[in-house]
This record gives sequence, structure tokens and C-alpha cells, in this order.
Amino acid sequence: MREVRRAAIQAQKNCKETLPRARRLTKEMMLYWKKYDKVEKEHRKRAEKEALEQRKLDEEMREAKRQQRKLNFLITQTELYAHFMSGKASMGAPGGDTTQEDILRKLEDNSAQRQIDVGGGVMVNVGQEDYGIISSSQQFI
Repeated sequence: MREVRRAAIQAQKNCKETLPRARRLTKEMMLYWKKYDKVEKEHRKRAEKEALEQRKLDEEMREAKRQQRKLNFLITQTELYAHFMSGKASMGAPGGDTTQEDILRKLEDNSAQRQIDVGGGVMVNVGQEDYGIISSSQQFI
């Protein structure tokens, strides 16, 4: 009888503990998921921030590349015009062909290896896919 009574009391004790235990577990789970959501939100914000910074850098690089192509075009046009005008000026002078060849050789050399000092940074071998070395704080004229 004593054993049966002890078993019954133990069963009642277990039933009484079940509800507080369930509440405690629920509270712990809610705290865990709240923390998880906070961390997830933080990671998402960081990823969005990095993506935004990357887009800004890409845009700056595209703009620098566009400015460099524009500058290269203007320099090339100026050199071609100078070449044209020197041809006109030396039309009647002997040895005009050598002057033309020198200018053309300079043009070819400049297009192959061009270094331009731009606001503290140097652009080297600027082509279609090459960005060169430019800091984000530099401005183009």
C-alpha cells in the first residue's frame, strides 16, 4: 500500500511539474529564436551594406574608366591634330616624312604604354578592361 501511495504521489508530482516545465521550455525557445532573428537581421544588414559599398566602388570604377577613355580620346585627337598640322607646315620642307614617322612612332608608343599622373594616382596601361590605380578621393578635371 505504501509503495502504491508513493507511486501515486510521484505521478501527481510529475503532473504538477509538467506545466511549469513546458512554460520554461517555451520561454527558452522564444528567447533562442528572438536572439537568432536578431543575429540573422544583423547579418542581412551587413551583407546589404557590403553589397551597397561594392556597387558604389563598381560605379566609381566605371566612372573613372569612362573619364580615362575620354581623356585618352582627347589626347589622341590632339596628337593626331598636331601630326596633321605638322604635315601641313612641313609640306614643302625636305625631310617632312621623317617628322611624320617620328610623330606616328610616338603615338604608337604612347598608346602601348601610357602613364598619366592624375591627382596623385598614376594610370598605367589603361585599356578596355584595365581600371588602373585610382583612389576614390581623386577627382578628374
